[in-house]
Amino acid sequence: MTIPGLFKEYIWLIETINRYGKISLAELGELRKRRPEATGAEFSRTSFNRHRDAILDMFGIIIECDRHDGYRYYIENKNVLEEDGVKNWLFSTLSVSNMLDENKALHDRIVLESVPSGDDTLRQVILAMRENRRIMMTYRRYGAAQANSFSASPYCIKLFRRRWYVLVKLDRPHHKGSKKADDYFAIYSLDRIENIELISL
Repeated sequence: MTIPGLFKEYIWLIETINRYGKISLAELGELRKRRPEATGAEFSRTSFNRHRDAILDMFGIIIECDRHDGYRYYIENKNVLEEDGVKNWLFSTLSVSNMLDENKALHDRIVLESVPSGDDTLRQVILAMRENRRIMMTYRRYGAAQANSFSASPYCIKLFRRRWYVLVKLDRPHHKGSKKADDYFAIYSLDRIENIELISL
């Protein structure tokens, strides 16, 4: 199975087990045969266990077996599906993508908004956060005649109303009336960043 195919299978498994509450491997196998991507291949316990391990590794979701209830499987830590975190955001995104892919026949009846990828700027910000590095960025505020360059430490990113934002701690205030540098945080839109570079720790 291809990598995209495996991801779809993982998402389908999580959603199905969550929807049923508890379900046996045989029942999962029957439901799996009805999927548009079904190949007719049996769903072996070995394959299922590999999927369980991958799901735990990627999403932190624990699929357990209740041996006292007909060896039926359930999600032990359902709270993970409700948490506001990167893994849950990833799962939600893949889940919607999976659902749309399985219903291609309705493509002309489903209207979507495009979400900006953020391209290289987003990658640079994430890399800076991962490596605890500062960034030097050139930013042009909306309506401003000139761009402003300054250094900062990115703290977190958020997608809001189809636009990526980054919360940064500024190394020093860069405009009149700013607070002291050691407690000055600001939010910037990634699509207004004209240039970004990673600098020393």
